[in-house]
Amino acid sequence: YKERAAKLAAGFERFELIHVPRDQIERADLLAKLASTQRRGQLRSVIHENLETPTVDKEEVWNVEEKKNMDDAADSIPSRRSDH
Repeated sequence: YKERAAKLAAGFERFELIHVPRDQIERADLLAKLASTQRRGQLRSVIHENLETPTVDKEEVWNVEEKKNMDDAADSIPSRRSDH
């Protein structure tokens, strides 16, 4: 890409090539996708948000038991019938 950009730059009076750091590539990709998929007369938008802090207040852990066979799994399912 750099070589091709240099060839294209020769046709301009002023040209500046800027390196995009890897952590910003996702944002650049979204902007490129937005520009390349826009049709005449149609407006499109892409929403991108960088989260600086977690959006979850606490960690949750679910304890999952592995069942060896279907009979063991069926025994652990609560019954729906009522014992009235």
